Amino acid sequence: MPIESAFQIALTERAAELAIWATKPPLSADSSEAWAEQAFASIYADYVSTQLRLSDLIEDTSIRANLAAVDSASEKANANRTLPVSRSVDFFQRHVAEATESENVENLEQVCGRYTDR
Repeated sequence: MPIESAFQIALTERAAELAIWATKPPLSADSSEAWAEQAFASIYADYVSTQLRLSDLIEDTSIRANLAAVDSASEKANANRTLPVSRSVDFFQRHVAEATESENVENLEQVCGRYTDR
């Protein structure tokens, strides 16, 4: 039995759920949907830095359809992004909607955890 990461499972076995949570973030980072929040944060950070759509890399049509919804959420969030790419790409740990909902993010650590550019 091969070992799969939580990220791999999110992109395959749980792609339909991921598509839902990418468009509607979990109510709490402490919820049971934290896996989806973390997966989408990683996908979004990759999208911001590469502009590549994840769904274009997947052959399975049922998974591709779900990941296309995730890509659309990434594109929408990127269009509304207010943080500079250099500060947002590597450090997103939460759903991007938390960062883009408010123009009043005074402390980057609220969005990015304890990591900031040094």
